Amino acid sequence: MQLFISLPDLARFGAETTTHWTLCDASGTVVRSAESSLVEARRVTPHGIQIVALVPASRVVFIETLLPAVSVAKRNQLVRYAIEDKLTIDPSTVHAVVLEASEASRRSKAKGLQIAAAIDRAWFSAALAWLNSAGLEARAAFAETALLPVKKDEWSVQLAAKNAYAKRSDGFAYAIDAGTLAQPPFALTLALNEVAEKPSAISLFFATTDSLGETDKKNLNANWQAALGVPVKISRDSIQDSTTKTTAFKRLANLKSGNLLTGEFAPTRAANAWLQSLKPALALASLMALLHIAFVVGDNGRLERKRNAIENEMRTTFQTAFPQAVTIIDPALQMRRNLETLQRERGILRDDDSRRLLAQLAALRASASDLDVMAVTIKPGEAKMIAKFSADNIAKADATILDLQKAALARAGTVRPGTEAGTIEIALKGLAKVGS
Repeated sequence: MQLFISLPDLARFGAETTTHWTLCDASGTVVRSAESSLVEARRVTPHGIQIVALVPASRVVFIETLLPAVSVAKRNQLVRYAIEDKLTIDPSTVHAVVLEASEASRRSKAKGLQIAAAIDRAWFSAALAWLNSAGLEARAAFAETALLPVKKDEWSVQLAAKNAYAKRSDGFAYAIDAGTLAQPPFALTLALNEVAEKPSAISLFFATTDSLGETDKKNLNANWQAALGVPVKISRDSIQDSTTKTTAFKRLANLKSGNLLTGEFAPTRAANAWLQSLKPALALASLMALLHIAFVVGDNGRLERKRNAIENEMRTTFQTAFPQAVTIIDPALQMRRNLETLQRERGILRDDDSRRLLAQLAALRASASDLDVMAVTIKPGEAKMIAKFSADNIAKADATILDLQKAALARAGTVRPGTEAGTIEIALKGLAKVGS
């Protein structure tokens, strides 16, 4: 169900202020309609019902302006300055929304030309605060012009003593006076003269079906049609007719464009709706993050215990091997240094000893007897030999290099062709010196 509340066209609102409201069921059928205070409307309103506010046509100004194809947020910022240019007023005093035109309407308009509805920010704030004070928070707000039906390429005119207006098929509305039997409203005549294409017909709606007699309606129809130069039709249904109201409220319930409750006026629930929709995903992400943290902490604890066990084992091994050691800071480093010292004292070759590397080079040379040694370079931790193939064995160079590469691989060495033709370079490296 929905409750439609017409905001009164007043400068101030109070507890005694009355308004017209209509309660509709899910199908749009009018269940109850009355003129009363908000307290009475609240008393008959079921809990959790959707409330829609209707803004008087006299409080909404429609403008047409060229806007670039940008995001909705950027477009809403630009439209305020477009209003300043059109209406020459401070944009900070105006709240505006852009109407989403139909596809047919977009094709018939100049590229980028859009319709915006503007309303006085202070008055709108006061009207919404008045509703909230009675516990009736609106979930949507539309100009009352949205209630008036209008056919494609036609205009509809709502004639009333107050808040008369004309509405185009694209949603643009003009505030007009009621006119007379002999003469149409001047604002309506001016609007028709300003548009690029006049409507195919104008439909007139009265507040009640008995507003005028048949003779007066015929005279009005003939006089207005002659003055406006457009066919004029008088609708048999009034805007207050139950069938017309049901159709209007059903259409308004499904309306997506023109909702004035945007930006700072967006309902709390609507503003946080996207957060509510993300709650399941956020909960799952939080759970996954907690599980990940728990696994990381548990794994770190396991690794820390293993590291401590290895360090304790290293200390025990070091103390067993070197019982004379007094201070043990880094058992692994101290073990390597003590081992180097013992190797030097006892003349034991180490992996980085130049003599061992030279012996390995000699072994590789012996596996390829067809090589003539040209030069040998010995450095700490590195040995290099340059050899040359004899003229008779140059054809077997590739096969010899391949065999040497396999043999050198076991010794962490490299074998590659030399810089000169027919030469080969064999390089061996030992371990880096501990502590260097």
